[in-house]
Amino acid sequence: MKVYPDANIYVTYLLGQRGEELADRFFKQGIGCRFSIVASDTMFAEVANRCGRTAILLLQRNIDDFRKGGKLEIHTVQKDETDEAVRMNIDSKLEFGLNDMEHSLIARKKADVFITQDGALAKYLRQKYGQKVFLLREFVNSEF
Repeated sequence: MKVYPDANIYVTYLLGQRGEELADRFFKQGIGCRFSIVASDTMFAEVANRCGRTAILLLQRNIDDFRKGGKLEIHTVQKDETDEAVRMNIDSKLEFGLNDMEHSLIARKKADVFITQDGALAKYLRQKYGQKVFLLREFVNSEF
């Protein structure tokens, strides 16, 4: 199974924010071969921008672990995808933000499921696009 975790899951994990334990379990499950990760260049850029240099070293180790196991696919976002994400963002009345729409779009195209911590975003994507979206806690505790 291919999953696309939202950037906030990386940020929570890297900065030790509330929910870090779930994020840690999520990444350990991936390294343990439960799933592989799909990510985008723009998602990693967002995480790097939000976390700073110190956290980037931990992120790089995490990326290396997934790469070694053949469990990471990195997608380069194309202009037409960014344009589509802008339209999606406008459609949502700018409720969630461009990054959220871009991540969810890439997840729909390249992964089996999108993982987020934002309940409102998950509900919106399920209703508007019929997207397979799980909250982090749902996914980590599931039997997939």
